Amino acid sequence: YNDDSIYVVEGKDKALVIDTGLGGGDFTGLIESLTKLPCELAVTHVHHDHMKHSDRFGKFYMSRKEAPLMPEFFALGMPDSKTTEEDILDIRSGDSIDLGGGVVIEVLEVPGHSPGSCVFFHRAHGACFTGDALWVRLPVPGALTLSEYWDWLVRFEPKLRVPGSDALVFLGGPRRPAR
Repeated sequence: YNDDSIYVVEGKDKALVIDTGLGGGDFTGLIESLTKLPCELAVTHVHHDHMKHSDRFGKFYMSRKEAPLMPEFFALGMPDSKTTEEDILDIRSGDSIDLGGGVVIEVLEVPGHSPGSCVFFHRAHGACFTGDALWVRLPVPGALTLSEYWDWLVRFEPKLRVPGSDALVFLGGPRRPAR
């Protein structure tokens, strides 16, 4: 329960919770202790260790490419979840989530670990929230082949270029930042 990371990014108008982890306790109370802003949820991929508490948010951002895997992963770690496919607000590369005050989170698809894995990129701060997209544990149900994953990585890398910056911070899901 202690291996998964969650992130909260605040803008002027709202905050974005990225992934929910797997742990127990009062998840809503934890988030409310971190921000007083209204919160939305963005999920990097369907695995239960990234979205166990998704039903606390109602609608949430995630690629619909993940939906076919929901029954299998929910049975493994979220059997009582009230989350359904209808709760997904579909996202794709090129979409963005505006939190207000110039804080914009870009969506970049990096399928591999799962068919709809996404990362969330805060370009202004050079922070890339990767979930498990860059921490590959293949094979898992729904994972792409290594050659398919490689093709996506080649497409992903140029999108990370930030003018005037040499360094990016990769913030991964399993409490081990991707490097």
